[in-house]
Amino acid sequence: MTGNEIFNRVCFLLGYYDFLKENDNMKRLAFCQILNQIAEELHLGKLSSLNDKFELTDKTSDALIYGSAMLFALSLKDANTAKVYSALYSVKRSIAL
Repeated sequence: MTGNEIFNRVCFLLGYYDFLKENDNMKRLAFCQILNQIAEELHLGKLSSLNDKFELTDKTSDALIYGSAMLFALSLKDANTAKVYSALYSVKRSIAL
């Protein structure tokens, strides 16, 4: 799964549909950093761009998506949504590791 595919899933989950239509490189760069932070926590390595690909299992895919959603929501000051995804990420991370 590429970083762009993860970005699209996260935006869809969070309801940030406008971000899917925009071509905002700053948001995508910030998301790549967020994605790498969660990927490192899950021992998946790093992407140099959102065009790069992770080889994921279902378990690591869920954890990576929910963790990225948590941090992305938090970065956009959407604390209530971040709290929900924090709980989901915690469960998915423990399963993935």
